Amino acid sequence: MRVLAIDASLRNCGVAIVDGENGKSRALFFGTIHNPSSLKSSACLVAIRDQLAQLIREHEPDCCALEAVIYVQSYKTAILLGAARGAAILAAAESGLPVNARSRFS
Repeated sequence: MRVLAIDASLRNCGVAIVDGENGKSRALFFGTIHNPSSLKSSACLVAIRDQLAQLIREHEPDCCALEAVIYVQSYKTAILLGAARGAAILAAAESGLPVNARSRFS
């Protein structure tokens, strides 16, 4: 099974493609989607969606897993984090990937 793993964030979204074969895992790709602070939030969301869609086309994962929201001190940060998670979920869903995006509240 090949998994697209995402640690969603508006400015530095962590991503990895992990392949599990015969009980062993190996990273096929890992990196960060960097969005500069000069970029508007809406443009960051588009960039996250577009870059994840490209990774999905290149690596053809079987499913997607998003890191849960653990703790956020500011409601503004929570809103931006939720929007980044939404862009990531959209990219996976558009490609027909099952998405495991549970948070501690779901």
